[in-house]
Amino acid sequence: MVLLAAPSLVLAAPDFKLELIAPKEPVKVSKEQVAQLEKLPELVKALEAAQKNDRPDLKQLKVLESGINAARSIDQGINLTLRFTNNGKAAVRLFYGADTSRNALTIEGGGAIELPYRGMMTTEFRIPEPTEIKPGESKEFTIKGLAHGTRDSDRWFVFKAGTYQATCQFSMNHEEEKIELSSTKAAFEVKVE
Repeated sequence: MVLLAAPSLVLAAPDFKLELIAPKEPVKVSKEQVAQLEKLPELVKALEAAQKNDRPDLKQLKVLESGINAARSIDQGINLTLRFTNNGKAAVRLFYGADTSRNALTIEGGGAIELPYRGMMTTEFRIPEPTEIKPGESKEFTIKGLAHGTRDSDRWFVFKAGTYQATCQFSMNHEEEKIELSSTKAAFEVKVE
């Protein structure tokens, strides 16, 4: 099992504060999942090398992509929470989700690997509903399964015990309303059982 207990991650702007909060209780992941995920770095390297070939072996590409996609479907149950707090004097409209905002999650450590999404994506533009955060209020959003990026299509996985550093960058660009926040690093420990 993988046990994950991480402290909260805080970043601040003069009137707007963003906290990245890790689960309070340890997250348990099966050894079978960890065994599957241990193969990811070598599969990703092999796929990148095969794609650079002028005449790639299509069967090899399919086998490598199949292995990566199987790992992509694993849900480790590691969810983070983004808490936005308005410390200013005016309400803030936050367009969280869809195509006007983006979470860029980074996890550093010996057993962390990111799987960027490289598949097809629909071309329609998705506009989220605005969330108003009044002065002194906070709103929370969940980052499920360490998913992030465009439409939450990129994902991080952890496959070794150890200490990891997490950071999050949030950006929103909706018409004339723009927000960019970057976090400091925060450590969390992973145990495999």
